[in-house]
Amino acid sequence: MIGTKAMLLAPYGIVEPKDDPRFKQAVDGAVLELMKSKQIYAMYDKWFNAPVPPNGINLKYPMSTELKRAFEHPSDSGDPAAYQ
Repeated sequence: MIGTKAMLLAPYGIVEPKDDPRFKQAVDGAVLELMKSKQIYAMYDKWFNAPVPPNGINLKYPMSTELKRAFEHPSDSGDPAAYQ
């Protein structure tokens, strides 16, 4: 065991170059498409609820209600209240 606390809710983001609105728009669009198409759930299950190569370790880490909510209501806000 590494610790005794579960992962905490915190707004994380994708690091992007500053002052590049076209790049931000492209990244936001791709991530939003993953969320809208529900592909994000399959990706999560692949890495957190299924055997992961090369050793087949399954983390068995179900998606939290908070993360599901964030996927259903995407935001690029850094305010934690935007995710509650």
